Amino acid sequence: MTAPAEAKIPAMILPHSLEAERAVVGGLLVWASAFAEVAGLVGPEAFYHPSLGVIFAAMTALDGAGSPIDLLTVGEELRRTGKLEKLRDQGGEAYLAELSARVVTVETLPHYAGIVRDKAHLRRLIEAAHSIAARGYADRDEPGELLAEAERAIGELSALSV
Repeated sequence: MTAPAEAKIPAMILPHSLEAERAVVGGLLVWASAFAEVAGLVGPEAFYHPSLGVIFAAMTALDGAGSPIDLLTVGEELRRTGKLEKLRDQGGEAYLAELSARVVTVETLPHYAGIVRDKAHLRRLIEAAHSIAARGYADRDEPGELLAEAERAIGELSALSV
């Protein structure tokens, strides 16, 4: 039996909450005033669904430029950056309208963003554990080196959770 050279995560669906991700993005399309609080909890990389991460990245860019965040500006930002094409499978700009129609209340957005953040942390932990296991199976590292690397990786993840 050959040891894996790199971590291969089993063909399982990684932890995520598509509904929480949709609620965060859709809610921000309606209540952009909550963006700063939500952005303090998650970034574009926290989204499991790539299209939602792309939309959140557009919102982040708009916020950074001091521009309003709404259906029109997010659609324009996605078009300007050539990323609207990444939403074609979901329906393009109509997908943005669909997300905003799934409106939650502004008060629940930080809670849903916390769910998105927590699921992202779980995915990172799973990826780190698989990487450490693969290196152990490869039997190329000294045990002390591998342990130090494992402690470093877990320490980085712990810092994210605080």
